Amino acid sequence: MWLIVSVALTIMGPFGTIRIPFQERLPYWLGLMAVSCLKWWVWFRLTGPLVGWRERDMALMGVLSVFILRLTLPFEVQVANAFVGGPAPAYLPLYGTAVALGLIICAGIEAARWGMRRHQMTGTPEMAAVATAAAADMAVTAPALPIDAPSGGLLLRAGVTDPAQVMAVEAEDHYLRLHLSDGRKPLVLYRLRDALAELSPLDGEQVHRGYWVAGRAVRGLERRDGRKWALRLEGGLLVPVSATFMPMVRKRGWPELSPALER
Repeated sequence: MWLIVSVALTIMGPFGTIRIPFQERLPYWLGLMAVSCLKWWVWFRLTGPLVGWRERDMALMGVLSVFILRLTLPFEVQVANAFVGGPAPAYLPLYGTAVALGLIICAGIEAARWGMRRHQMTGTPEMAAVATAAAADMAVTAPALPIDAPSGGLLLRAGVTDPAQVMAVEAEDHYLRLHLSDGRKPLVLYRLRDALAELSPLDGEQVHRGYWVAGRAVRGLERRDGRKWALRLEGGLLVPVSATFMPMVRKRGWPELSPALER
């Protein structure tokens, strides 16, 4: 995205940069966009774990970033202009313009996301009818679950009658894929936040912003690609472990797999 946006701005030459020679205009935009991307990456890496990567909270963090991260933009432009021999920009007009453009972009992104969610939730009338009939049938035929286990919700929609079958839950966009001990992998339209609350009575942990694993299914911890870690589950399923949740994984005492065990 950094490269695509930088090249596009170089070709369009907005804000009068079209007057800058191409051989200077390209590094001009590459530098500005690199700093911008770095700031956004650091911002979301810091704020994401604080709000639990929840969708609405992350949207709010995106709006706040427009006001906070743009504070240094006039100084960045001043440095870039000095590189091409341009004038120092006026702070307030540039900051106001940057904030306005940022809010427009955020609004466009959220509108697109809302449209995608609405399409995924409704689908075609035929799909909605099938989903409604299936949910009604499951509500009638599904047996009751133990009182201390999660009932209804995710497991009911997935047709799971025994919570002990669930080895892992994986987020796929607005859907959740359940990895079951019998090899089935049902896909359910559901929010991970709600699923985590329902699964909390079970012995398990969230080990990644998009994964929950059952403690009984874990066979050990192994290193992947030199630096990254993953949990190997029953049946050989590998679940990535993010740095945020690594202390919790260590606390659980799940053993590191030796090369012999991995084979």
